[in-house]
Amino acid sequence: MPFHSTFQHVAKHLVLFWAWWKAELTSLIPLRWQQRLAPKQECIGLSVSETHIDILKTSPSQNNTFVKLKSIPVSEVHAIHECLKNIKSNNNNLQYGLILSKTDCVQRHLTFPKASKDKIRDILSLDLEHATPFKAKNVFHDFSIMGQDQDKDILDVTHIIVKKMILNEKREQLAPYNIALSNVDVFQEDHERTHHVNLIHSEHERITGNTITARIALVLCIAIFSLGISALIQVFHNQSQTLAQLDQKIASVRKTALSITKQQRALEQTRTTFQTLLKKKQNIPQFLDIWRNITQELPDTASIDSLKKDRKTIQISGFAASAENIIQLLSKSEMFAEVKFTSPVRMDQQKNKERFRILLKLASEGKASDG
Repeated sequence: MPFHSTFQHVAKHLVLFWAWWKAELTSLIPLRWQQRLAPKQECIGLSVSETHIDILKTSPSQNNTFVKLKSIPVSEVHAIHECLKNIKSNNNNLQYGLILSKTDCVQRHLTFPKASKDKIRDILSLDLEHATPFKAKNVFHDFSIMGQDQDKDILDVTHIIVKKMILNEKREQLAPYNIALSNVDVFQEDHERTHHVNLIHSEHERITGNTITARIALVLCIAIFSLGISALIQVFHNQSQTLAQLDQKIASVRKTALSITKQQRALEQTRTTFQTLLKKKQNIPQFLDIWRNITQELPDTASIDSLKKDRKTIQISGFAASAENIIQLLSKSEMFAEVKFTSPVRMDQQKNKERFRILLKLASEGKASDG
C-alpha cells in the first residue's frame, strides 16, 4: 500500500473516530451530568433593538441568568466602545453572544428517542422545509435539549428557527464594535436564559490570531500523530493479512484432516465387518456340501424325495428299507449336531419300504448359504 494512501486511510479513520467520540459517546452521558461537566465561562450577552443595545453578563455561578450591566442608546457609539473595552480589559477570555427575544424566532417543542446531537440536527434539517413555512436557505436554525426522561430514554428538544434577515440586521448593528460572536441565546423578558444555541456558523465569525494559532497547532499535532502511527498501522495491517491467510490454510488443513479421519474410520469399520462376515461364511457349510454328505451316508436302497433347509436345520423325507439305519448313519456325520425323526415311521405298501421324516440340526453356527 503506497504511503499517501496509508496516510489518507489513517486520517479518514481519525476523523471518524473523533466524530464518534464527540457525538456517540457524549450522548451516553445523562443530560444533567453533561451540564455539570461542561466548562462554564463568563459570557457577555448583547441584546440589540432599534434604539438601544443592552449589555448583559452571566457567570459560572449563574449560568442560566443574565444580569444587565448597561443599556446604551444605539446613537452613542463611543460609549458602547468604551463599555466593551472596559469589560474586555478586565477579562480577555470572555465569550460574546447575541441575545434574541422569543419574538425574534420560531420555536418548535419536540421529543426524540435518545440519540447523538449530530443525528438530531440531521433530522431537524431534513424536516425543516416540511414542518415550517421557511426555506432552509433563508433561515438559521439549531436546537436545545431541555430535558431527558431516563426511564424512557426520551429527549425534550426545542427547535429554534431565526430568519437570516433578522439575525443579519442585528449583527450589522454590532459590526462597528469588532465583536466575534460565539453563540446566540434566546431568553424570557426577565433575562432568564431558556435556550443556548449556535445559530452563527464558523464561516461568519471573526477569527482571532490566538484561534488561528491554536487551530494550526491542533492540525500539526494531528499530522505528527498520524505520521507516527501510520507505520504501526501498516505493520499491523500486513500482520493481520498474514495471520488471516494462515488461519485460512489451517482451517483448510483441519477440514482435510477431519475428512481423512472419517474415511479411515469408515474403512476400518468396513474391514471389520467384512472379516466378520467372511469368518461366518467359512464356518457355515454350503448347501452342496450338505447334500453331498447326506447322499454319501445313505445306502443305495434309500431315496430322498424332499429336502427343506432353513437357518440352522434341514428336514428330509424319503423311503428306506430301515429308517432307523438312516438315523444311525447320519448321526455319525460331524456336520450334524442332532438327528431325529419328526414323525412316526410307517410302512409304504406300494414300495415295500419305510416312510421317514428326519430333522438334521447343523453343527456350525450362523446362517447357511445356498452357495
